Amino acid sequence: TVGTGVTIDLTQRETALPYSYAYPIFKTEVPTGAVNGVNTSFTLSAAPINGQSVLVFVDGNQVGIGQFTISGSTITLTTAPSVGQVVTAWYVVNGGSSLNPIYAQQETLAASASGSQTTFYMTGKPVDQKSVFVFVDGIKSDVSEWSVQIGTTSAIVFGSAPPKGSAITVFYFQNTPALQTGAIT
Repeated sequence: TVGTGVTIDLTQRETALPYSYAYPIFKTEVPTGAVNGVNTSFTLSAAPINGQSVLVFVDGNQVGIGQFTISGSTITLTTAPSVGQVVTAWYVVNGGSSLNPIYAQQETLAASASGSQTTFYMTGKPVDQKSVFVFVDGIKSDVSEWSVQIGTTSAIVFGSAPPKGSAITVFYFQNTPALQTGAIT
């Protein structure tokens, strides 16, 4: 259980995302690797589509952007988890070809929230609200606490401002730019 009233199933699973224009597979798993207070390297069962398509958790708390790297199917944490902690990864793999695939995007919207701000702007444009995950201080925020404004400039809008000093991060899926046809010069 993560946050208030939010339960995350940490068992290994594969889910095809429900978008007709793409066939990515969203995986949730406990990667292999010793959790002994020294080891920082963990192996996924498949290679993610890119580094932005990976969320890593230690005991249900999100590991921040820049606190891990991805190379192929290997996650390397900057800090080794302690004995007894559980490392979990959410990530996207390519499930087949598509004329308009989607990409995963992960970004920090606020490193330190003001305590009064309710709107946080994203650099990309999510597919829809179902494709967005919001984290406050590394804890997944329930979708009832925020909404997504999608347009020329997209934003996460909270019903109540996150606490002062909170880190706001977002993980979402977005369409790739449309492919153009014609001669290449």
